[in-house]
Amino acid sequence: MKTRFTLLLLLLSLAASAQASMDEKAAAFLKGGVLANDLYIVVAVIFLGLLFLLIRMERKLSKLEKDINKN
Repeated sequence: MKTRFTLLLLLLSLAASAQASMDEKAAAFLKGGVLANDLYIVVAVIFLGLLFLLIRMERKLSKLEKDINKN
């Protein structure tokens, strides 16, 4: 019975320390660590890609409208 109790306490302490470690990592991420900067870069690249596609599409549509209006 004593060994089961000891084993249970050991598992609970390991779970608690793992939770504390995850809380520290989450806090560091939310504070603006390296991962947050990477996230900003990814969002900026996606935004610039969408902007490029929209501008390109607008130019193609303008060209098609001019071709249609000529005929």
